[in-house]
Amino acid sequence: MRWNLDDLVSIGDIATRCKASRSTVSNWQVRYRDFPQPLAHVSNGHIALFSWKAVADWYNRRDWKHEGPGKRSSR
Repeated sequence: MRWNLDDLVSIGDIATRCKASRSTVSNWQVRYRDFPQPLAHVSNGHIALFSWKAVADWYNRRDWKHEGPGKRSSR
């Protein structure tokens, strides 16, 4: 399988891009069954790598926008 390396992101990268905390992103993985699965694990399995396109598509389909740790917009 070939990946675009520029598309690979870690949980920390996702948190930064979504203006959320790392723990929030980890919670999304647990709470939402449709959250994208990691494409690979590196560093002896300690770091999961995701497709940013898949995560961004998932995030944009949600009916809320996260604005930072513990905050939601008032839509």
